[in-house]
Amino acid sequence: MNEAQNAGLEQWKVFQGLDGVPFRSRDGHVPYFRHDDPLHKQPRSVEEFRTLIFETTDEKGLAEYRRVMNLCARNRARFVSERSAYDKQLKGWRVFLVWAEFFLENPEEKYDDGVAQHVIS
Repeated sequence: MNEAQNAGLEQWKVFQGLDGVPFRSRDGHVPYFRHDDPLHKQPRSVEEFRTLIFETTDEKGLAEYRRVMNLCARNRARFVSERSAYDKQLKGWRVFLVWAEFFLENPEEKYDDGVAQHVIS
């Protein structure tokens, strides 16, 4: 990922989560959660919507497209929409994709909810 693609994401530290869903935190650690904690202290499940324009003539763009589609296939993300257009100059497809990735978060951390936007070219 380049700087434009990573904008806003550097604030998160992502850790191995539960049942394949990654845990993310801005304070850099994962608190100890107990199964008998009250609901308001259990990790919360969130979706973060992402947008990306993939250049399928570029190996990196195509690999990232496959990565996202595999996340959706494995129920780690939710596919929202896709639009594609053939670029005669590049002799390849450009794909605009919208999806939501799933994360667990600490319910005691306060977040400024935003949309991460990325462009891979």
